[in-house]
Amino acid sequence: MLLGDGGGGFAGAPGGDVVITNNGGPPSGLALGDFDGDGRQDVASALGMRALVLRGDGKGGLSKAVAFPVGAHPVRLVAADFNGDRMLDLATADYAENSVSVLLNGPRAAPVLRDLTPCQGRLGAVITLTGARFGASRGASVVRFGAATAVSYAAWSATKIKVRVPPGTVKGWVKATVRTVAGRSAAKSFRRL
Repeated sequence: MLLGDGGGGFAGAPGGDVVITNNGGPPSGLALGDFDGDGRQDVASALGMRALVLRGDGKGGLSKAVAFPVGAHPVRLVAADFNGDRMLDLATADYAENSVSVLLNGPRAAPVLRDLTPCQGRLGAVITLTGARFGASRGASVVRFGAATAVSYAAWSATKIKVRVPPGTVKGWVKATVRTVAGRSAAKSFRRL
């Protein structure tokens, strides 16, 4: 992995190279995409009778490979949304078996909303939501205050969101939720003043 320096040069990524081998054989095919829904680019490759996915850390580093079984001697690997669920899937062309293997991306865990502070405020007030599995970047994810969907976000990370109470939030107690492609969080109570 080489990171661009913005001036036409490249430098090695932090953590050094990731080595993928199978009894000395090289990996075959390479696909890039966000396979785990965290907003960071991941790398997939084929090797032996496996498709390998290495999660990106957003800084140029990759995790240890997670292997998924495919047909014998895959020679090509592609990534696409094969079943229309907005999650990136993988397919390999398996030379030794004259076949194609398709790996459908499984359901992701729904976000977890643990707390919101302050738990009351006026329209436009910035509220901090803390929890887990929000995703590293917002993408198509949203925060809702009752029936009103937030449109202004000050910050978004996998564990913390800073959002403005949106117009249309009714006065009184409403349920705040986080919705991602994986589902909706349990609700926390918020009082719009």
